[in-house]
Amino acid sequence: MEIIEKDLGKIVELPARKEWGPGIIFKMDRRFAHIIFNTEDGPAKKFLLNENQLKLAANQHEPGLVKKGRIKNRKIKPVVVIHQPD
Repeated sequence: MEIIEKDLGKIVELPARKEWGPGIIFKMDRRFAHIIFNTEDGPAKKFLLNENQLKLAANQHEPGLVKKGRIKNRKIKPVVVIHQPD
């Protein structure tokens, strides 16, 4: 399956490794999709965007997995403060 940028945050399955359970795409760069699987506590797995065996899961509702993906990809964004003249 070819993963595209709009698939970020979607839940996927890897039929070859059913024991890993579903995974969530939490990060993408030019060549790879980084996926955290439900039963894996180690580092995220990297898959080439256009050459992989992943498929989108039929059930896209896995709250625990979505939370796990958000925590892993948490980024601190700078706050922009605009001062208005008095």
